[in-house]
Amino acid sequence: MSKRIECFDIGYADVFVFENYLVSQIKDGVSVGLEHVEDLKKMIDKHYRDEKLVYISNRIGSYSVDPLVYPEVGRIENLMGVAIVTDSPINTKNAQFEKIFYNKEFVIFKTLSEAIVWATATIKNRNLKRATINKPNK
Repeated sequence: MSKRIECFDIGYADVFVFENYLVSQIKDGVSVGLEHVEDLKKMIDKHYRDEKLVYISNRIGSYSVDPLVYPEVGRIENLMGVAIVTDSPINTKNAQFEKIFYNKEFVIFKTLSEAIVWATATIKNRNLKRATINKPNK
């Protein structure tokens, strides 16, 4: 597991910044919209700059997401994918609907541990592919 770098309470969410991934826990009653994407972009720019990462949404609260945020989130170049963590059948159905709007990797997990393993492997595999591509021919 990656080490935790920082933790933030940004009012409507608690955000945990790790080496290869970011975990967000949106608070109850929030309606996630395009204005929240700007906060995400700023956080990624500040903590990851040109490093690749995965966004993990740990859906422990009850909140709504405007699916139109996903095309905008998909434009974040160094974001490799999104993992949704929920054990709620309703939240799983909502996430399956949201997935339609996102053009990168989007996976739903029942546990945070599963999402972290996937996020870590996604970044590791991406780095291995990059190293292979950049390897000089002899």
